[in-house]
Parts: sequence; structure tokens; C-alpha cells
Amino acid sequence: MAAWIFQGNPNTFDVDRYLDQCNSSVLWLVRQHAKDIAVGDIVFLWRSEGDGKQPGGVIAELEVVEPVRVQPDDPESLKFWKGESGVATGAK
Repeated sequence: MAAWIFQGNPNTFDVDRYLDQCNSSVLWLVRQHAKDIAVGDIVFLWRSEGDGKQPGGVIAELEVVEPVRVQPDDPESLKFWKGESGVATGAK
């Protein structure tokens, strides 16, 4: 089992509102180490400072519940994107 840090940038995605309104599962974009991330790994979700209106830091602890794979965004997450979305992985 490994631990990972996934970043959320509030300038491009309203991570706080997404976490408040999502069901028990979260889909997250993985751009690095996709082959190394495994089911059961722990993920710390870190919110960057973005434009500096909110402090940065770890805002959630999650567990990977499915292998990294190419898939569309969670339809419920689309309203939280402030720009282009992308490929995601499943975590809970």
C-alpha cells in the first residue's frame, strides 16, 4: 500500500463544493504515476492556494477503490469545473 497526494486547484475546479456535494465516491484526474497507483492506496487531497483566497493544505483523506483508467468525468462534477476537465481515477 502506498500514499499519494492529489492536488486540487480552486482556480480551475471548485474542490470544496465538489466534496461537499459529491456522493461517497470521488473521481480525480491522474497525470503522473498512473501505473503505480493501486486499489487500497491512501490519497490525501491537497487544495492549493490558487489565487490566495483560501489557505492551501490537505482537505480530505481518501482510499483508491478502482484501478486508474481512462473515463469521462463524473457528470455531477462538471458544474464545478472552471475550465477544461480531463481523465479521472476513482477514489472513495
